[in-house]
Amino acid sequence: MGSRPPSIPTVRNRITQTAIKIIMEPIFEPQFKSYSLDFRLNKSAHDAVDEVVKYLNFGCESIIDADITECFDNMDKHGFMDIILESIGKPGHIQSADRWDK
Repeated sequence: MGSRPPSIPTVRNRITQTAIKIIMEPIFEPQFKSYSLDFRLNKSAHDAVDEVVKYLNFGCESIIDADITECFDNMDKHGFMDIILESIGKPGHIQSADRWDK
């Protein structure tokens, strides 16, 4: 029997991720900057284009798009989880999230 590529989550992982998203989204969503549009609740590519047009009309001459692919590969995951835990105060949820890395 073949193995599942690491990038494809199991059904259990997908359910866990969705449950944690439901808990964490209302906590962190208000903390994001208004111009942070990627993977955000009720935000779209059209919102990003509108934001670019706004800055160009304001007089900006350059727009920088940063791709953070693989950003989390080299970060201190324990420190990151400590920050998350401090914000949500739910140790059980963090233990569930820690399983995704396995």
